[in-house]
Amino acid sequence: MARLRRIFWFGLAALFLFEAWLWESLGAALRRALAWPPIQRLRAGFEHFVSHLSPLASLAVFAIPLILLTPIKLAALFFLGHRQFVAGIGCLIAAKLIGFASGAYLFDLCRPQLLKMRLFARFYATLTRWRTLAEHFIAPYRAALREKLPPLRAYLRALRPDGKKSFVARLRARSRRWIAQKT
Repeated sequence: MARLRRIFWFGLAALFLFEAWLWESLGAALRRALAWPPIQRLRAGFEHFVSHLSPLASLAVFAIPLILLTPIKLAALFFLGHRQFVAGIGCLIAAKLIGFASGAYLFDLCRPQLLKMRLFARFYATLTRWRTLAEHFIAPYRAALREKLPPLRAYLRALRPDGKKSFVARLRARSRRWIAQKT
């Protein structure tokens, strides 16, 4: 029973950390995309507007992605209902990724106002504490995996026929050639 409990908590901690990583990565990607010169002026105006909102109005800003993603989620349900599973799951994944990216971006903008609300500040502190606990719980497993990766990589390289690059290296080279042709 103790082993099952440990597996459960490991899975939960790994999922929590994966979602936190996804949140940060997609938020950073959206910030880089919004740094594109034609959008910068619009972005600056939106950030100025949000920075002057009250804490409660800042909380309402999080309804924007929810409202904008509803049609995508409805399309996913439509596709799933018509047995078009690839399109339905694709729509759900797209909605999740867009939701994470926009949520992370909006949270970074609204964090100062949101932390003025006592309930939200406690919730944020609790999530931060959970993340720290999850990182401490996963750390020994991560260290063991890092220890075992180099021999595994060497073993996989030995299996590859001589002169053949890995799939990722071939894909990277192909994409670089395609980009070079387009420019």
